Amino acid sequence: EIGEKIKRMLQLDCCEGKKLLNITIASPGKINPTDYSYVYAPRIKDYSKTNLHDFYKKMFGVHVYVYNDVNIGLIGERKYGKSIDNAKNVFFVHIDITAGSALILNNRLYYGANGFAGEINSFNDFDNISTDLNNWRFLTITDVCVETREQANRDPSHPLFNREQVKFEEVCDLLESGDPLVTRVVEKIAKYEALQLLCVNNILDLDDLVIEGKILLLGDKFKQ
Repeated sequence: EIGEKIKRMLQLDCCEGKKLLNITIASPGKINPTDYSYVYAPRIKDYSKTNLHDFYKKMFGVHVYVYNDVNIGLIGERKYGKSIDNAKNVFFVHIDITAGSALILNNRLYYGANGFAGEINSFNDFDNISTDLNNWRFLTITDVCVETREQANRDPSHPLFNREQVKFEEVCDLLESGDPLVTRVVEKIAKYEALQLLCVNNILDLDDLVIEGKILLLGDKFKQ
C-alpha cells in the first residue's frame, strides 16, 4: 500500500521531471545495519520474514536505507529542533506506545558495537528484594550482607539469626555449604544485578561486560 502511494506521489505535477534518488525508512525495532533485516521488532507482524530494503529496492530500483525510528528522530531534532542544536552529548528518549532512546556522544550518533544501542524499552521491573534495596543502583557485598541478615533474623532456626552484623566471609561459607536462605538471597541479588547490567548493555550495545571485585567470591551461584 505504501509503495503504491509513493508511485502515485511520483506522478504528481510537482514531481514532473524529477528522479527518485533513494528511499529512507524510519522503523521501530532492532535493524541489522548490514542487510537492513529485522533482528527484533515486536510491533511488526512476521518481522523475521520482512525486509523493507529488499522490497522497496525491487519495486523502485533505487538505494533504500532502513534506520531505527528513534535514531532518525534524534537526527531530526538535532537538525531542526531548538533545544539540542549545539549539544555534543545527548540522550534522546521517545515515550509512546513503547519507549526507545538514542544517543549522541562526542557530536556523533552512537550506534554501539552491533548497531543496536538505545534499547531503553528493555528495562525491567525488578522483583522486590527489600525496601532498602529496591532502587536503581548496583548492589554491593554490603547489600548482600544486609539482606542476608534481614532474612536470617526472620528465621530463628538460622545460624545467623538475631545478628547485628553479618560478615561477607560468613555469607560465602554458608553459600558454599548450600544454605537455602543464603542461596535464595544471592540468587535474587544476582538476578537484580544481571538485569541492571542487561539494561546498560541494551542502551550502549557493548561487546563485553567485565565484573570485578569481592562479589565474585560468591562463585557460580552469582556468576551464572
